[in-house]
Amino acid sequence: MRSDKIKPLSHKDFRLLAYGNNIINYGNAKRSIVVNFKVDDKNSGRQVIYEEGGGGRGLNIYLDSGQLYVGGWNKTGGNWDGTYLSTGNIDNGAWNQVVLTLNGTSGQSTPQNNAFKAYLNGTQFAQGVGSELLEHLNGIGIGNINGNTKFHDVVSSGDFGLNGSIGDIQIFNRLLNATEIATLAEGFDGNQTPPTTPILLNPNNPGFEKGGQDWDFSKTGKANTYGEIKVVENGQSYSGQKQLYLKLPKQAISNYDDQISIEQEFSLSNQKRYAVEAHVKWLNPNNSLPSAIISLWARNPDQQTFSGKDFDIVADANGQTQYERLRFEFTPNATGTVRVWLGLFTHRDGSDDTEVYVDDFKITEIGDAIVDNDPRTGNLIQNGDFAQNKDWYITRNNPNNVSGLKQSIQAGKLRLELPGTNIPDYLNNTWAGVYQTVKLYKGVTYELSADFDRDVPLNNQTRSVVNVFAYKPKTFSDTGELLFDEEWIGPIDYDFNCNKPGNTCRNGNHRKTFTFTPTETTDYIINFRVFGWGNNGVPVKVNIDNVDLRVKR
Repeated sequence: MRSDKIKPLSHKDFRLLAYGNNIINYGNAKRSIVVNFKVDDKNSGRQVIYEEGGGGRGLNIYLDSGQLYVGGWNKTGGNWDGTYLSTGNIDNGAWNQVVLTLNGTSGQSTPQNNAFKAYLNGTQFAQGVGSELLEHLNGIGIGNINGNTKFHDVVSSGDFGLNGSIGDIQIFNRLLNATEIATLAEGFDGNQTPPTTPILLNPNNPGFEKGGQDWDFSKTGKANTYGEIKVVENGQSYSGQKQLYLKLPKQAISNYDDQISIEQEFSLSNQKRYAVEAHVKWLNPNNSLPSAIISLWARNPDQQTFSGKDFDIVADANGQTQYERLRFEFTPNATGTVRVWLGLFTHRDGSDDTEVYVDDFKITEIGDAIVDNDPRTGNLIQNGDFAQNKDWYITRNNPNNVSGLKQSIQAGKLRLELPGTNIPDYLNNTWAGVYQTVKLYKGVTYELSADFDRDVPLNNQTRSVVNVFAYKPKTFSDTGELLFDEEWIGPIDYDFNCNKPGNTCRNGNHRKTFTFTPTETTDYIINFRVFGWGNNGVPVKVNIDNVDLRVKR
């Protein structure tokens, strides 16, 4: 249920009553309710914002004596007498977003700890016991009671209309996690209007119901010979009737040359925020691989930097998999053409066929870019010229204990060395490098520059890949809930490819500048490293110097 316009509700002249609905009232162990509201006078008595059910079972959101209450109960047929969470942190005349979540266990009537939670403007303010909510046939009230409801102190059928406005209601028969709730709050302008409905940018064929229309399918190298990509209809879609089938063959061991992907281009603005998401299911978890790795990325208009991440899908304890929602948000570093893709590439560990279903692949505009102010000037990197042995930390992984993997300071420069091998995927999970932690601000565009100088024999002008990126780990609340997922932004793989069309061979010293825009104000890890994945067994020796990170003015 969702309204598209603000509807002023007053206990004197307006209430919206709705008949019970099977989807809402049937009974659920998981439930999330999101309401955007404004109250004119929070102290003007008891005021109902939303309620469903009746005195025996139900949920409600209401105001009483200046407090915002979120309530739930399942007394009839259950043992949940009721939980009422409250906060006084609301102001008259201001828009607020309240979220109720129920995370009960299906078939279990005994209340479970911390199964009932309440959020205000993206932040959890309380939690308590909760249980499965059984079927409740009473009506739904928006802005007042419809029938009766159970308050924290009494069951009542009186007139308790809201003296204020309700702009938007969203009801989910599933649990919204803390990240999703924070995202909803970020898209909500609490001073003016409720959030606009996200704009689907690929409305014609996100679920492949029209086959491959509007999408670019790509297979390269061994994936072109042995791989598969096709639209299927076999009753196993996430939504609709059809889904996409991808198979990366075990013969695909050359990281950059053997890959399979689905892509689409969009004209995007650096004044907006976007979400890229897809539902993916791993079909053959019984193979020799520890996981299926799904690459979901967006390439910025500069065609050099990226946002996104690689997702690992693993089987459950019974060796089974379900569709998983893969998602990331980003703001382009410039206005222009952005290419979004989902792909399968060579694995970091092992080699075997990877088969997946992809469905509901969506790109949406979710609101205006949120820009925090970064007042800092100058270089944000410490010891960027590597003149001293400080400020940088080592990152290293050497599972095969190969010799020749090095990171060191030589002649005032960072020296990174990766040994060669005649087995292209032998070093896929091997790297060496350095990193430094810097606080970045969401919506602000930064420039990262460095001098690069690689040592490659002139008669062997092969590709060399250096990882350059800003990484943000997962962010959790004080109660351990995931607030923001990890984020990778930047060039990710800086490719010295002399054979790539349009590239100039770069053996000598040259300076390169990259731009990127973070989506959260927090600490990011600035990385420089050489990684076996991408270099296909070719040895790499590169010097890096004069690293500079600053706000793009």
